[in-house]
Amino acid sequence: MKSGKYPLTLIHVGLPKCASSFMQAKVLPRMTGNYCNLTVELLENVNSATFSPELFLNMVDDYAKKATYRNRLNRLISKNHRLEILSSEFLSGRHSTTVGQECDGIITANNLKLAYPNAKILMMIREQKKYLLSAYAFRVACYGFETSTFEEWLTRKIKQGIIEKLKYDILAKHYIDLFGKENVLILPMEMIYMDSNRFYKMLLSFAKVASFEIPRKSQVNPSPKGDKILSLHRSANKMLAPLSTMAMKFGTEKVRNGLYRFKSSVINPFLLRCYSNESSLSVPEEIIEKYADDFRESNQFISMVSKVDLTEFGYL
Repeated sequence: MKSGKYPLTLIHVGLPKCASSFMQAKVLPRMTGNYCNLTVELLENVNSATFSPELFLNMVDDYAKKATYRNRLNRLISKNHRLEILSSEFLSGRHSTTVGQECDGIITANNLKLAYPNAKILMMIREQKKYLLSAYAFRVACYGFETSTFEEWLTRKIKQGIIEKLKYDILAKHYIDLFGKENVLILPMEMIYMDSNRFYKMLLSFAKVASFEIPRKSQVNPSPKGDKILSLHRSANKMLAPLSTMAMKFGTEKVRNGLYRFKSSVINPFLLRCYSNESSLSVPEEIIEKYADDFRESNQFISMVSKVDLTEFGYL
């Protein structure tokens, strides 16, 4: 495969917990007949310090040939075969992948430029306080066996650098320097629900997509954020975590993934029915005060380059 095989390449780089599941399930595949949700193997490759653009492009091509039934069907019904879309929320970076390696968003951006020099970049963001709450709830109640309280988890994550990740202008400036301001679109995920017409108008114009079936506004992969529900999950996680660890030692990843699915599809719906009106978590005021100026400065830059006033969507 060669860069430029398609007239236009759109790369969705996340961030995690910024409507990625919704975009990957209901938006991006509908925009083109050439959609690729990157695998762990592809992510490791594009994050490599010894990156080979040619090897990566061939890997993407090989993966595309093994498209799922859903993707093959989409190619048949899609009216747009001029656009190629690559997507992974972890292109923006993360502390660890499922195989335990770190992903550096800056290295990945540099490598994407080598492989797709003329690509367009889609970056989704989320109001910082809600991001922290969602990330914690996800690790406790959905995809993980977190047993720490929110305050303990937050203290640990701050030491690991999560605040820098939430200064969205750092990664945004790097992509703009690499690809050009006109080729980088940054949208708040809140716009999907609060101003959907504007969201899809901006996205489709950026990707040069003329026709599109706008999906329903149903959430994909939501995380419960109620105090009682998360407390019950933390208690359960103390028993489930050792089972998952033991299964992984014996190379049985299916057991761990099965536990994740059981939590998401069985336990969470039941608990949400039982505790539908309970109070939700909130970020401690001292944390908000400490980082408010940093977040506000970052958000002002994003508002300027995206031409979207983030304060309309609850951002500092």
